[in-house]
Amino acid sequence: MDAFSILTGVGRIYIANANTAIPTLGTTPSGSWRDLGDTQDGLDLDPSQKIELTRTDQRTGAVKAVRSEETLKFKTKLAEATLENLAEAMGQSITDTPPGSGTIGTRKMYFYRGASVEEHAWLFLGYSPYLDGPAAYYVPRGYFDLEALKFDKAKNAPIPITFEALEDLNAATADERFGYVVAQDALALP
Repeated sequence: MDAFSILTGVGRIYIANANTAIPTLGTTPSGSWRDLGDTQDGLDLDPSQKIELTRTDQRTGAVKAVRSEETLKFKTKLAEATLENLAEAMGQSITDTPPGSGTIGTRKMYFYRGASVEEHAWLFLGYSPYLDGPAAYYVPRGYFDLEALKFDKAKNAPIPITFEALEDLNAATADERFGYVVAQDALALP
């Protein structure tokens, strides 16, 4: 066993428009990638599936298994409860009104979302299980689901989000439809 293989959940979450290419591993995302800030209570990765079993009259056990559904979800809480983060989670935009003479500046976001669902690319940058290097969890296409915001006296009000992958129908291979995880496992040769 190697100490690097004992992973901790510390990392950074970035989002961009759906199907934005993943940045080179080991570089800080730039361009259209936006850092969602600090998180609270870790990050849950849920690759769930539904398996249908086929049974025959002559056997006591199942004779075939077929995956009929699969989902990939990331769940966390955004510690920075900015309107920008809330707007990303709700698929909304911000109206920024600058201050004027005798008037305050404001930022406004509408709650109504309508039928259209905004899609994003997802990137979680963490640590490699092989050495002191990076790992990246990349999903080219998905959407946010927002759980109830809770405002308690004298407590932080993080934004509880779930990002669910959608199949990337333009993926180069079927294996890449939900994206992938990549981790550095060796240093570059001289």
